[in-house]
Amino acid sequence: MEDRFLEDIVSNCLRMGCSEAEASVRTGVSARVGPEQTIRIKEQVSHTHLSVRVLRDGKLGSASGSALNSTSAEVLSEMAVRSALSNPVLHYPPQICTDNALPEKGNSITKEALPLDTWIDWIENEALLIGQTFDCQLHSLLFGYEAWGVTFFNSKGIIGRYQADRSMVTGLTQPDPRYSRQPTFLMCHGVMPGTNLVNILAEDHFTARLWCSTARSVENLKGRVRFSPIAAAQLLSLMAQAFNGQNILHRRSFLRQEQFNKQVGNPALSIVDDPVAPGSAAQIPFDAEGVLAKRKYLIKKGVFVNALCDTSTWAVIGFGSPGNAHLVPPNFETRITPSNLMIEPSGQDAEEDYAHYVEYLGGQSLIDMGTGILSGVATGYSVTASKKIPMMFRLGLDVDAIFAGMKPTSTPEWVGSVCVPALDFIIK
Repeated sequence: MEDRFLEDIVSNCLRMGCSEAEASVRTGVSARVGPEQTIRIKEQVSHTHLSVRVLRDGKLGSASGSALNSTSAEVLSEMAVRSALSNPVLHYPPQICTDNALPEKGNSITKEALPLDTWIDWIENEALLIGQTFDCQLHSLLFGYEAWGVTFFNSKGIIGRYQADRSMVTGLTQPDPRYSRQPTFLMCHGVMPGTNLVNILAEDHFTARLWCSTARSVENLKGRVRFSPIAAAQLLSLMAQAFNGQNILHRRSFLRQEQFNKQVGNPALSIVDDPVAPGSAAQIPFDAEGVLAKRKYLIKKGVFVNALCDTSTWAVIGFGSPGNAHLVPPNFETRITPSNLMIEPSGQDAEEDYAHYVEYLGGQSLIDMGTGILSGVATGYSVTASKKIPMMFRLGLDVDAIFAGMKPTSTPEWVGSVCVPALDFIIK
């Protein structure tokens, strides 16, 4: 049914004078289960998303919907063509169709009920084991799962299919609420029910992170500083929307259009968005608009070289790359988001000495996209001649200074959908 529906949309668009047309449908299901405070969470949501892109008289048009029937095919086709006719901007380069098809992988996602009762029994048992093993109070432990399938067809006669899934466990805990001022976050990606989470956390040095959260002293973060891979992943995730083409276009980002192709960071710094990165928790070969995913540098050797865009933003902003229109839970609206962000290794030797080590950023840490100020509290330790002292650090850092001083210092590792090394800074 999907194939016929997509073919009908493309045929309608070509009949209405379009030189190119491509239609895609994404169906999926997501679930979330686990204990949160005194609540037992058990949720499941199914979704269907349709996307149409056309090129008429050199202008790009698009439309989206959620119903698969003959009426919606006609309406979506007409909406996409009208969108192109009203678009004042000529599209360049003058093509929009995906030029190759990926091999079909499995069947389309169905709306069959997921085994939520089995999953929640497993995650509740893991919560008890984590609390006992690490002697901590667990506030929440949630397992999230998402599976989806994409089918696309275009005016070149190319049809492609792809199916994928991803999963993660997130939690919030404290060693002892009477003495620990900061909660400790835990996150495990790519795990499935039945996995022994205690073993994963032990390998991830979770005990050391709990020890950092016992800090009672607070000081401003300055001097020679090293961010752990977890803190580096948090920092890059907080900065991600600065690369959003819409935010740049409307000056809601500390990155500006006039900075494109100019030096904004340390020459040792290269940031990449790679939807199909080997080893990632989720490879995303198509975005919600059906655009074939491609690896792209956002910052290359300190130079701002690309922005994250959907097709309409790409046509207006004058630079950047489409392929980052993704469906975002819980309402599965299409938004511009990164896929798998990566900081490449610098190839330079790491500094042997540092005064402060940031284990992770607090949950209230944020970056003001307009000013580029990172605020909040971080947890880690300070290094003295004889020992390490658990410490909380006040943040109040300018991202321009962070970019300028950011130096990758280790082999990158995956932290969720972010692949990062430890990062060294000199903060004045």
